[in-house]
Amino acid sequence: MKYAINIFTYLMIVILSITSCTNEDILDIQGSNDGYITIEIPQNLSVTKAAVTASTAEENAISHLDIFIFDASSNSIEHYERKAVSEPSGKIQLSTRRNDYVKDAPYYVIVVANSKVATSTLSNIATLNDLRQLQQSDENIHLTGISITNVDTPSHFLMDGVAYIKGASEATTLAPVVLYDGNDGNDTNLSVKLHRAASKVTIRLKEGSDVKYCIDNYTDRFGYYFKNIPYYTYTIANSIIGNERPEWNTEKLKSTYKSATPYSTYTSGSNNDVVTIVGYLYSHSWENKSFFEYGTSLIINIPIEYQSVEHPNSFYQILLSRDNGFDRNTHYEIEATINAPGAQDPSEPVNIQDLKFKVVDWNKVNVSINSDNGPQFLQVSHDTLKIFNKDISEGELKFSSSSPINVQLVADSTYFYNKFNQYITVDARIRSQINLTPDAGNNGSIKIESPIPVNNTVRYIKFVVTNKEGISRNVYVEQYPLVYVTNRQSWYSYRSDFNCTYQKAGDKKTSIDIETARSNNRRYWTGNYIYNPSSPFFVSKVTDPKSTAAYNTTYRYVYDSNSNEAIGYKSNSYVNESSANTRIYHIRITSTSDEYHIGHPRIDRNGYTETSEDNAQLVSPSFMIASRLGTIRNGSGNLDGIDNDDDTNNNGIVDRREIFNYHCANYVEVYQDENGKAVVYDNWRVPTQAELQIIEQLQGTKQSNPDAIDYLLNGYWYMCSNGMVKNNNHDSSYNSSSHCAVRCVRDAYDNK
Repeated sequence: MKYAINIFTYLMIVILSITSCTNEDILDIQGSNDGYITIEIPQNLSVTKAAVTASTAEENAISHLDIFIFDASSNSIEHYERKAVSEPSGKIQLSTRRNDYVKDAPYYVIVVANSKVATSTLSNIATLNDLRQLQQSDENIHLTGISITNVDTPSHFLMDGVAYIKGASEATTLAPVVLYDGNDGNDTNLSVKLHRAASKVTIRLKEGSDVKYCIDNYTDRFGYYFKNIPYYTYTIANSIIGNERPEWNTEKLKSTYKSATPYSTYTSGSNNDVVTIVGYLYSHSWENKSFFEYGTSLIINIPIEYQSVEHPNSFYQILLSRDNGFDRNTHYEIEATINAPGAQDPSEPVNIQDLKFKVVDWNKVNVSINSDNGPQFLQVSHDTLKIFNKDISEGELKFSSSSPINVQLVADSTYFYNKFNQYITVDARIRSQINLTPDAGNNGSIKIESPIPVNNTVRYIKFVVTNKEGISRNVYVEQYPLVYVTNRQSWYSYRSDFNCTYQKAGDKKTSIDIETARSNNRRYWTGNYIYNPSSPFFVSKVTDPKSTAAYNTTYRYVYDSNSNEAIGYKSNSYVNESSANTRIYHIRITSTSDEYHIGHPRIDRNGYTETSEDNAQLVSPSFMIASRLGTIRNGSGNLDGIDNDDDTNNNGIVDRREIFNYHCANYVEVYQDENGKAVVYDNWRVPTQAELQIIEQLQGTKQSNPDAIDYLLNGYWYMCSNGMVKNNNHDSSYNSSSHCAVRCVRDAYDNK
């Protein structure tokens, strides 16, 4: 029998309809179900046994369904029922009604097909955990669908799935659904995609140039067996139990012989020069364990002729997985060439090398059927698609449908977030350049054309794919330019050497009185620069973490040294800036350009950004800019008069650069996430020269008003890793080198 080399992926959808009809029905079910839950069975599912080996129909066959409904709050069973499937299509009515369930309460609906476990056992399941522990044994799983005299071979494959609301994405994990909304005039429709518990393996062994199969002369010798077949499985899959590949003990593995006659069933090719073996097994892993004890392989005897000599016993061993295991509902295809004799003893078979492996989803069938309308389905390969620095996406988004599709852009859902994190709809001119072109027919790709964003923001595009039956799928596209900027609102700042934060007073020292002076001359750097309480160059600050305004009032915060309360307060008497942008900006660069070199700036032994010229030209591919809560400059406070060339503590680092490096190394900035949790950033550094230039280019001048980033660097001079650099987009009259500022940056490869 010939076997198809490529079996494409489809998903078998069994529709669970909970009585009554909504406008969103996949199936146009006629008539009332009197409030009972019904199951719609696809019309092309076969329940017959194939004669020799499992056919496509056999692999999809359903004999009966077990339906479990659990209370999602307590995980206790609410309903169990088994229903036989005696017809290839039709509607099955369960014995439970929709209004048997609590209004708006969440439930788990789990469907198992073809289970061998007795209903008396399943009826005793009390909790979801009981179902999770349930196992099934099929010693001849590898022979499923093959009719052999006096051998008990399985006729159907164990399957399972988690039900989800019709029209939503597939429930790939355990997801609750609402069964009753309190309105008896409504229907609740569920879908479930059933996945086989077994894996399929197809092995094709081709004649090499030096070998000729001579099976005709030794038909009684030709045969094979699977070594270490995992024949036990959990009834339900990893999406529910969290274990895709159980590590079975050796007693749960089996070696079993199959005398493969007539051999013509297993050969193909123009001259019967290909031997094809198909088998089935359960998911299994032998990673970090002995292959000989746990590894699954095929051992086969193929009589061959080699250099005019016939070898009636020629045993080979073929490893059936290249990554030490098998996954559920996956088809493994292995190809190899036989070009030398095997072993005469089956206990010492020759291992075939240079195996070619192909792993695909196994023959899932997309069907959503009733007897009147035929198949109705629509699948797209991605719900969300990311496009990086290009204006056309071809072949990435695929669809499969029961009828031709059309694609519609959702105009008011094409947008970006600006420099103040405000939702901005893309203007009509840009939208007119976005084209969505599906291939003709019922399957293919959707071509997406959209000009690359030129405003350094991420463009979000939503469109709807709809087929002629009215089934729709939403697709979200995120389009990224070469350089893009995001932002978040800061909350408060401090320095780690202050020993206090906005939320914790520490030793109750104020944020400006943190060290004992080592010298009365505040201009000297003596290892620990003097923080003059009366004229500090940096104090901790706080702003509104949930503000949606473009600019926020910023305050210093202090602690009452006589208070036992570890609670900070804003000091209105120390207003720093009455109207300031206190956002942290995050710059990401997706690839290099002629203007800069992408890399990770090196850090020296002191923890500072290295000062070499080549390091100065590096730009981190993902870095954040500290907000105004962390800015300092000399010429301000007790940094007045610090000269860039002084090295008063004689450690080889000029004073101003050392002060700025030390500040960034100790600087801490905190923002509040969407759950109100404080997220701490404490790994800041002085930027490289190239990073400063990137910021300068992106922000433009004070009059530029770019979408992605606010005007941040307004000073004339800024400190970088290898010295001062002029800001060509400055808005300052302080052009003396005695007025130099710093904006700390941090590498943010974890996207936090």
